[in-house]
Amino acid sequence: MGAVKSYDDQDVGDYYTKTFDIVARLQLLMVMALLCVTQFVFATWIAPTYWQAWQAVPGLLLTVVYTNMSAMVGATYLAAKRTRGLFLTTVYGAVISIGLSVVSVPFLGIIGASLASCVGFAAVLGIRLYETRRFVGIRVTWSAMLKYHLVIGLQIGLMCLLPVGCMQGVCLSLLMVGLIWSDWPYYQRLFVTLTNKR
Repeated sequence: MGAVKSYDDQDVGDYYTKTFDIVARLQLLMVMALLCVTQFVFATWIAPTYWQAWQAVPGLLLTVVYTNMSAMVGATYLAAKRTRGLFLTTVYGAVISIGLSVVSVPFLGIIGASLASCVGFAAVLGIRLYETRRFVGIRVTWSAMLKYHLVIGLQIGLMCLLPVGCMQGVCLSLLMVGLIWSDWPYYQRLFVTLTNKR
């Protein structure tokens, strides 16, 4: 609703950029938080026969992020009355996801399906960001996005290397806390902005 209502504003590019940046960072932080407890949850509440399924969780979590972000960018198609682009980008993503599933599932199983879905929605997001720059300039803070994804990658690596337990949880949590600390001025400004709006 906000995307459509603000489309005709002069600073619409800034509005979309700020919203995209805030939502992307917070969602990626949620992915990090959930990764901190993923293996513990599987070890505690999931039957041992399903233990290997945790490997699909990181890809599925990122799929949710990319789905939400591509939907946010997709709202600009509606605001600009260019729904054809919305439809075509969805088709492109579906083709990529299905194609990768056909190739990867026989070798990787559920992990292949998870990765295929993740790449498919990431492709939709990328295509939509590229296309919508013609009518709404969303400026992605690529350095921040790379940093957040790098921390998630490190978390996944530690999940593969460290046994489930307090040490693993502490290490994964420290990575997330370190990222928040490195971005602390950003979150301070965000808190002040949200508080002032109330």
